[in-house]
Amino acid sequence: MPYTDASCAGENGTGTVRATVPTTIGDQHLVGTLIVRRTALAIRADAQFGGIRQFGGIRYTGTGTAIPVQGNCFLTPLQRALIVLTGTLSST
Repeated sequence: MPYTDASCAGENGTGTVRATVPTTIGDQHLVGTLIVRRTALAIRADAQFGGIRQFGGIRYTGTGTAIPVQGNCFLTPLQRALIVLTGTLSST
């Protein structure tokens, strides 16, 4: 995930997220709204997906870490990072 003009202290962002979830009725392809909050290298992510078939909607909530790939926030600005998240999908 590229960062441009990012603050090492933290930042907030929104965007579109796509996910495929395997189910007993076949793969479900989800498109939703993503909200990300980063403080230093700690990440908080929330996503809201619209309704699919028998579900009213699905929400993802998770936390994780930004692993610097280019820059490190100490000696050079953070330019690129690998984002590793752990979270929960739940129906709304």
